[in-house]
Amino acid sequence: MNGRSGFHGVGYLIFVGLFLVFSISCNNTPKEMVKKKIPESQIITISFALRRSIKEEVLSYLSLIKYLEKETAYSYKLILPGQNKYKENYPLNEHIDIAIVGAATAIKGIKNKWHVILRGYTEDMELEYRSVLITPINSDINSIEDIKGKNIAFGDYYSTQGHLIPRIEMKKLDIELNELSSFKYTCSHHNCIHSVYKGEHDAGFVQDMLAEKRAEQNIIKIVWYSDYYPISCIIVSPSLNDTITSTIKKALLELKPLSNDSSILYKWDETEMAGGFADGYNDDYRLLLEWAIKLNILK
Repeated sequence: MNGRSGFHGVGYLIFVGLFLVFSISCNNTPKEMVKKKIPESQIITISFALRRSIKEEVLSYLSLIKYLEKETAYSYKLILPGQNKYKENYPLNEHIDIAIVGAATAIKGIKNKWHVILRGYTEDMELEYRSVLITPINSDINSIEDIKGKNIAFGDYYSTQGHLIPRIEMKKLDIELNELSSFKYTCSHHNCIHSVYKGEHDAGFVQDMLAEKRAEQNIIKIVWYSDYYPISCIIVSPSLNDTITSTIKKALLELKPLSNDSSILYKWDETEMAGGFADGYNDDYRLLLEWAIKLNILK
C-alpha cells in the first residue's frame, strides 16, 4: 500500500505561501487591528479529507471560513494535509476541532467519540452519493466485472467513494483484491482521475460528481455506477465546546450555496456539499461502519 497524501519540498513551501496569502484575505478585521494576536486556544481549527487538488480544496474551504467568520464571530485556522505537526491520525487528531470528511473517515471518528453534526447536500439536494468506475476514453473495460486482472487505482485509503464503496460493491460481486493485477491508493480523486487519464492505471474508482464533470470534458469515461450510500459530512471533536458547535451548525444550516451565498464560495459546486447542509448524526453511518469492520478497512 502506498503512503498517504503529503506535500513536501519546494512545492509544499510554494503552496503554503499561497495558503497564507489567502488566509490573510479571509480576515475581516480592520487593518489597524490585524496586529492583535488571538490566543491559540480561541482559534477553531478546521481540516478536510483531500479529494481535488490541494489548491482547489484550500480555496473552497477558505471561502467557507470567511462565511463562518462573518456569521459566528469566531476565528478559524485551516489545517492542510501534510503539515508535520498534524500528520498522525489526520484529520481526526487532537489538533483538529472540525473535520470535513467522507463517510469512511467519519466512521473512524465515530469509533473515537467524534460526533457527526451535518451531512452535505448534493447539487440535486440529495443526501447520498455514488462511486463510479472510470477508464481512459479508448478502454475496453465496460463494467466493474471487467476489472479482474487489471491495474486499478483507488482514491485515498479512507475515502468513501474512492475505496470503501468500491470494496463493498466488489465484495457483493465476489471480486477480491488479489484478483486484480495490481492496485494503488492515489490519495485523492484528483490524483486517481489523473493517473487513469495518463494511462498509468487501467481504471479507477472516484466520486460521481467530479467524474461526471471530467467525462463531459472528454478526459475519461464512466463505465459503472455503484448503489447510493450516505454522503460526506462535518464531524467535530469530542473536546469542542457545545456552544461553539451549535453556533457553527446553525450558521452552516443557513448557508445557501445554490442561491443567496453562491457568489461568496469558491467552486463550491465541485465539493461534495454543493447544495449546503442538513442535520447529521452518527447513526446515519452505522451501515457503512458495519461494512468497514467486515472488510477490515478501519485500522
